[in-house]
Amino acid sequence: MHISDTITHNTALIGVTGSGKSYLAFHLIESYLDAGIKVLILDLTRQHWQFLQHRTPTQITGADGIAAWLAGPSNLAIHQFANANAGFPKATADFVEKCFVWLQAQTQLRAGVDTPARLCIVLEEAHSLIPEWNQVAQQTDTQQVNRAARTILQGRKFGMGSLLITQRTANVTKTILNQCNTIFALRSFDQTGLDFLRNYMGEEYSQAISTLPDQTAILVGKASSSARPIILKISDFSTRWNSDPTPATPPTPT
Repeated sequence: MHISDTITHNTALIGVTGSGKSYLAFHLIESYLDAGIKVLILDLTRQHWQFLQHRTPTQITGADGIAAWLAGPSNLAIHQFANANAGFPKATADFVEKCFVWLQAQTQLRAGVDTPARLCIVLEEAHSLIPEWNQVAQQTDTQQVNRAARTILQGRKFGMGSLLITQRTANVTKTILNQCNTIFALRSFDQTGLDFLRNYMGEEYSQAISTLPDQTAILVGKASSSARPIILKISDFSTRWNSDPTPATPPTPT
């Protein structure tokens, strides 16, 4: 798997609750950190801090703290949303924009040379942070989602990209989801999600999505080392992230 491509060309991690999304997300995040890539997690579940505390994350309380974190030595930052009425799309757009502005100012573009991955923005529960236009809580949220989408899609040339994590594919803005060139698909029953995945992996594999065992994923897309879908078994380290400081072993193909 090509780690940099999962970021610069955006990645979606899709599956129902309990299918193993969190374990796979932690594997990917630790791979980014091990590669020296900064990771900003916008976390509605409030679980990333617990499971990644051995990575000494920086707590970010607002978008104004982004520049100081990016300029500092810490590679991991986590924002835990305080309440359910905080205007998730606006906060998300603010964080994304602050990251983009800082990277743009620090990057000297060269003709014909791609900027390697420098920052991954993890959108946990992406259907709430960047909802589809018909799922917004208030009309102004649509403008905020569009602002976040424009910024994320411009971020590639400065080494910025996103990891979308969701169980509700139908509720995530397609402006960003359709730009995810790598997909990790775990068990899913959402028909919209299955239709979306069919475009990436074909009828045979998409039909298998609803019957995948726990902690099993299908990988397809630009970051994969194979032109065909790959089935991965995700290691169960249910206690690993609380105490063991050694890096986790990446998922292996089966």
